[in-house]
Amino acid sequence: GFGVFQEGMDILRIYLREHGEVDHRNLLAVEQEFRLPVVGFDVLGYIDRVDRVDDETIAVVDYKSNRLIFTREEVDADLQLTVYLMAARQLWPWAKRVQLFFHLLRHGIRMETERSEEQLATARDYIVSLAEQTEKATEYPPRLNPNCIYCDHRRQCSAYQDALTGKVETVCEDPKDLKT
Repeated sequence: GFGVFQEGMDILRIYLREHGEVDHRNLLAVEQEFRLPVVGFDVLGYIDRVDRVDDETIAVVDYKSNRLIFTREEVDADLQLTVYLMAARQLWPWAKRVQLFFHLLRHGIRMETERSEEQLATARDYIVSLAEQTEKATEYPPRLNPNCIYCDHRRQCSAYQDALTGKVETVCEDPKDLKT
């Protein structure tokens, strides 16, 4: 409703007050589409913003409106930024260095991170594994998660409807309770 709209406007006002002037000569892309080939599969996506920092460096920025601030561990392990790094290397091969940022709009915080070649290789393997599992899958059972409230299909989702009526046994499990 109106409260959400007003909240969004407040976030934009604060952002513009702090970052209103942009040197367009250094703005390489906004909502940059990419198609990243990864061992027989294409990963499709959009990078929010890419800036030229200097002749050898670009900055990839992903804007977030989260209420909670990411932990350092979450930022340093985030798969989305890892994929953006792979895509940026493909799109701007002249860049010897790619800086990665989450810009947390509600908090006015920019969190920088980087990735090692080992992390990139691990991410590539994970993407391939995920793609192969998706190709082989014949059923896609619904799983509740914090994003359910934003899903366009929640009204047709049995798991979501069960949750609304209180039929859920476990919404999420605490990893500390999953000792083997």
